[in-house]
Parts: sequence; structure tokens; C-alpha cells
Amino acid sequence: MSNPPNEDLRLSATKTIWMGAVGMLGICIPLVGIVGEPGVLLPISVIIGASIVTSRIWKSTPSALPTEGNPPTQLPQGEAKRLADRIADLETIVTREDWDLKERIKRLENKP
Repeated sequence: MSNPPNEDLRLSATKTIWMGAVGMLGICIPLVGIVGEPGVLLPISVIIGASIVTSRIWKSTPSALPTEGNPPTQLPQGEAKRLADRIADLETIVTREDWDLKERIKRLENKP
């Protein structure tokens, strides 16, 4: 489901939540007939859960949500450099010629 570029993320999330809730209700309602009276808790819990999540989404600060005019917060310059250095170190470790993996493969090939 693609969103128009200027659609509020809260609206999109609410649509997704309630589409899932309606699907779950479609599954839960026949189960009530099979299970009996205790099965009534299933659709009630779906409605309560979807309502709680929807209210939390709409109570969240709109400025905290990324939008076209409000991009996600950028990492501080030093943090981005530190993460890039860590990734480079990990790439170096994984691509080394003397990586222990070659020895493990040889040991497994030589096992009877």
C-alpha cells in the first residue's frame, strides 16, 4: 500500500491497523460460534487492542513523525563517522584472506 507523498503517517498507520483488525474480526467471529461463550473475548480483545494502538499513534507528537517537510533526525557528524569506521572494520575482518572459515571448511572436508 503506497502512500501519497503528503499523507499523514498517522492516517496511514491507522488504516493499516484497522484493516488488520477487520481481518482478525472476520476470523474471530466464526470462532465464537465454534468455541462458545469464552470465544467472545477474541473479538473484544481485537477491538480494544486496535483502539489502544490507534489512540497512542494519534497522541504521538506530529513533529516527531518523519514527513516530506520534516525528514528524520540526522545522526551527529561524529556518530556517523564512527559508525562508518566500524562498518569498514567489519568488512575488513570478513573479507580477510586468512579468515578462519577456510580452515573450518578444510577440516570439514577431511573428516571421515
